[in-house]
Amino acid sequence: MGFRVIGQKRPSYSGGAVAAVVALAALLLAMAAAFAYLLVTGRGSDYVLGTLLAFEFLVAGVEVVLYARYFVGFREVSEERDEEMLW
Repeated sequence: MGFRVIGQKRPSYSGGAVAAVVALAALLLAMAAAFAYLLVTGRGSDYVLGTLLAFEFLVAGVEVVLYARYFVGFREVSEERDEEMLW
């Protein structure tokens, strides 16, 4: 059993993507700090805390998609099954 690489796409490592990922990470850290401050001090209402938490998940999702698009290489492979066929 073996695999054959059909196509390979290298990541682009674009400068704009690096800046976007770094900015989103900084925004995510700031929102987490604000959430923790509001939660600990008791100043935030449930609506504010829920909205802030939802934006944190949104930013984290966008960051993951950008990172996967620009920094992870993709390979398309084909599995050779000639050896495993019994008939």
